[in-house]
Amino acid sequence: MLMTLEPLRAQIDDLDRALIELLGKRFRLTAEIGRIKARDQLNPVAADRERQQFSRFAQLAAQHQVPPALVGQIFRAVIGEVVSAHQALQSDSASEPRDISNSGVPDNPPDGPFTARREAAETAPDGSAVIPLARAPGASHCFCTLPAGQVSRAVAHRTVEELWYCLAGRGEFYSSGLNNGEPFAVQTGMSWRVPPRFVFQFRNPGPAELSFVITTLPAWPGDAEADTEVAGVW
Repeated sequence: MLMTLEPLRAQIDDLDRALIELLGKRFRLTAEIGRIKARDQLNPVAADRERQQFSRFAQLAAQHQVPPALVGQIFRAVIGEVVSAHQALQSDSASEPRDISNSGVPDNPPDGPFTARREAAETAPDGSAVIPLARAPGASHCFCTLPAGQVSRAVAHRTVEELWYCLAGRGEFYSSGLNNGEPFAVQTGMSWRVPPRFVFQFRNPGPAELSFVITTLPAWPGDAEADTEVAGVW
């Protein structure tokens, strides 16, 4: 004989309460990890551990007959929230303002005014040259250049999204989620969005330098954020 709805719903309510309680305990533990990372200046994104976690999540989902895609979606949201909280903690503990013109690019650019110099540029995971500019707990932006005749490496960002603005030059841009997955021409004045986990790549056929201003949301956590084991089009 089938049960009535109310006892089943009461059990579901109890399970929902337990899930939220467990989620609260998880966030309290990750908050403590975030404070340790901020103290020791460790990267908020632990890419290797994230890959291990998602592999384990898929196995557990299969064991308990839960759709793996659903489990992955849930934990991407949870881990994304954790990374954002860790980034905010690191921004709060950032060092005093420094001028980066002679000392290279700091891991966490200062909050106050500073002068960004081309000679302070570093190489991004995609191979382009970047100079970090001002940042806040929820966002950062940088100046990015690609010389004539160069092609960037294909990458996908794990948790952050980016807003791109072409400052100068002409080139081509590919993103797995834009323009039906086909490369599109870019030129001065164009702007577009690259969501998390979208593979992207760009190239500069010349003859002049191609440059962008890129805003990252939340703030760029470090090079481990970039997944370089992805396929591009060039």
